[in-house]
Amino acid sequence: MTQYPNAMLNAEDSINLTPFPNGYRPKEIEVYLGDTCPDSAYHYRNGQWFDISLENITDESVVQILVDDQWAYIQAGNEVLLDRLGGAVLPEIPNQEFLVSRISHYLQN
Repeated sequence: MTQYPNAMLNAEDSINLTPFPNGYRPKEIEVYLGDTCPDSAYHYRNGQWFDISLENITDESVVQILVDDQWAYIQAGNEVLLDRLGGAVLPEIPNQEFLVSRISHYLQN
């Protein structure tokens, strides 16, 4: 796991926090794809996915999920380092229409 130092550090910082309670509805979710990505690849706030930044995907073998400013789930390679999702109710991932519109936006810029 030494090839994922940030994921390891983030997991260690949150390992002793309790899981989210049943029915918990996050206000904000940030999904990071990579150990050293500069910002989230997917960003959800107040009931909607509002940003997808494909340029922020540095390594899809590392998934780090921040829920309401707390690390909730971290997987590096095939190993789950942290899983505090508990009973959180997560939104559906963005649909194809949303993804196509974001991709189109990036291609135009």
